[in-house]
Amino acid sequence: MGAVENRGLLEKLAKAPSDVALRRTVAEAVEAEIAAGADRAEVDRVLAPLVNLTGHDDDTGLPCLCRDCLPRAGTVAEAADTKFHRSFVIDGSRVLHFWLLADQHGKRDSVRGEVRARLEERLGKRAGR
Repeated sequence: MGAVENRGLLEKLAKAPSDVALRRTVAEAVEAEIAAGADRAEVDRVLAPLVNLTGHDDDTGLPCLCRDCLPRAGTVAEAADTKFHRSFVIDGSRVLHFWLLADQHGKRDSVRGEVRARLEERLGKRAGR
């Protein structure tokens, strides 16, 4: 997808802001364009209405991605000589932000699928499903 297609998706989302499946599609499409110079702020605006499930964590050596710290976190980080890219996974009206190893960036969709599966499993157990 490109900027023109993403603009169309963003317009669709503006008309249907409660469509969580569309919000996920839009956020992932816009994030995929960041490597081509797209604005990370657009992804953050798409994710903003979602409930951030990421807990506060200040002992990992990486910037915290909780609701309060996220605006200051940046999009790339380094810890222990290892580089990371910020990513996320959406489950319904919730989002979990996480740091993705930079060398796994090309496998982002696969990693995101694994994280989503684990998140759904944990949330399902808590909901008694």
